[in-house]
Amino acid sequence: MAMAPLTHPSIRDGWFKEISSQWPRMAMTLKVVKILHVEYQDVLVFLKRDEFSYQEMIPHIPLASHPNPKKVLVIGGGDGGVAVVRVSKQYLPHMSSLLDTSRVRVYVGDGFKFLADNKSTYDVIITDSSDPVGPAAALFEQSSSYTTPSHPAATSLPGRVTRKIFPVVEYAYITIPTYPAGQIGFIVASKQPGRDLSKPLRPVPNTRYYNSALHTAAFTLPEFARVILDTGKNILPVLGPQAPANATPRKPQSTSPAARPTASPSHEGWLKEGMTWAEVGAKIVGAKEASESAILAAIASLLPGDKNTRDQVVSGLRWIGLLGAEKATVRATLFDTLCARLEELMRYEQGEQDMIVLQHRFGVQWKDGGEETLTSTLITYGNPLPGGYTAMALTVGLPCGIATQLVLDGEIKTKGVCTPYFGHRADGSKYAGSSKEARDMCELLRVKLEEEGVGCVEGKL
Repeated sequence: MAMAPLTHPSIRDGWFKEISSQWPRMAMTLKVVKILHVEYQDVLVFLKRDEFSYQEMIPHIPLASHPNPKKVLVIGGGDGGVAVVRVSKQYLPHMSSLLDTSRVRVYVGDGFKFLADNKSTYDVIITDSSDPVGPAAALFEQSSSYTTPSHPAATSLPGRVTRKIFPVVEYAYITIPTYPAGQIGFIVASKQPGRDLSKPLRPVPNTRYYNSALHTAAFTLPEFARVILDTGKNILPVLGPQAPANATPRKPQSTSPAARPTASPSHEGWLKEGMTWAEVGAKIVGAKEASESAILAAIASLLPGDKNTRDQVVSGLRWIGLLGAEKATVRATLFDTLCARLEELMRYEQGEQDMIVLQHRFGVQWKDGGEETLTSTLITYGNPLPGGYTAMALTVGLPCGIATQLVLDGEIKTKGVCTPYFGHRADGSKYAGSSKEARDMCELLRVKLEEEGVGCVEGKL
C-alpha cells in the first residue's frame, strides 16, 4: 500500500529544510518519513535518534554542579525531556513518561510570569526556551534572570549580559547532528563566587551521553569563542567587504505604503475613509454617481468603439471590486489604496507558488544554407514554504544582489554604466558595451546565477 504524500507546507519533496537568519548561508535538512501529528501551531519536532545528547547535557551539567539540588524549575521542555505535553505523551513516551511521576508538577502558561511569581524558590532553573522571538523574547532579557537563586542555572541569556548579574558565568557546548551546524551551547551561571562549574560534584549513573569527563570537556572552548565571550571581541577572519570603522549607518528608508507621502489634495482630496469601492471606481472613471450603470457609461465614453478593450477593462474592474459596495481599504494615495486591494486578491494562499517562463528564440542560417531555430529557456518556480521567495522576487533580486556583491568585492571594476552583453553587427562593428570587461561581467553574472540554481537550458525547435 502506497504511503500518503507529505503535505505539510514546510516539507518539500519529502524533505524538511530549516533556513534562519541565525545561521546565514546554511540550512538544516532532514528527510521526513511520516508526519505524526498536525495541530494549530506550525511547529515541527524532530527528536529521537540523537535527542539523548541534548536531553542529558542540559539538565545534568547544572544539576551535577549544584551541591544539593532539591527544587528544580524547567521552563519550556514541553516534550517532557528538558511540543505540547499532550502530544508528547502520545508520540514521545520515552521522554514524556516522567511527566506523570509524583516528583513532577506541570504548569502550562507564561514562563516569564511564572518566574516573576516565584522569586528565589528553586535551587536550579533550566530554561529550554524557543528562539528569542515572540513570547519567548522576554526570557532573553536581563530582567528574566533575577529569580535565579544562589546556585547554577542554565539560562538563555547571552554570556556578556548574564555576567552583569551572576559572579560566575560559563559557556558549555555539545555535538548533536540534528541541530544546525551540529552543535548547541548552554550558558551556565551561579551566584556563588568562586564556583568552578566545569567540575561536577557527583557522578551521574545510567546515562548514554553524559559523563564527568565530558562535563568538564564541554567547557573547553575554541579560542575565538573564549575571546568573544570574555571580551566581546570578534577575532574570526573577515570575509567579504567591511564598512569602515567610523562609517555612519544609514537610516533605513521605509517603502511601506503607509510611509509614502499623501498625494496632492487637488488630485486625491476626495479619497476618504469609509468609501465603497464603487464610489472609488466612480471617481476614477469620472462617473456621475456610484451606480454600476453610471460607471459602465463613463467607461464607454472613455473607450468609444473599442468593445473588446472596454469588455476587458470592465472585467478587470469587476474582479478588483470597483463596481461593488464593499468598503475600500483607504491608504494615503489612490495608488496605495488600489495596491491594498490587490494585496488581498493576489496574495498566495498556503501551498501556492508562482512560475516564470522566459524563452529566447534564435533563427540561425548556417554557412551550408541550413536553417535552425535555437532556444534558450528559463523556468523558475517560487518556493511555497514559509519564508520562501517567489520566482519573481528571486529572478529580479538575485541578479541585482549578485552584481552588487561583485562590485563590493572588487570583481567588477569597470566604472560608469555598463551593458553586460557583447557582439558584432553585420558590418563588423561592435555593439555598445562589447568590451572585454562587459563580456567578462556577463559571464561572471551568468556563472553566479547558475550556482544559485537560476539558468537557461539550451535547445532546438
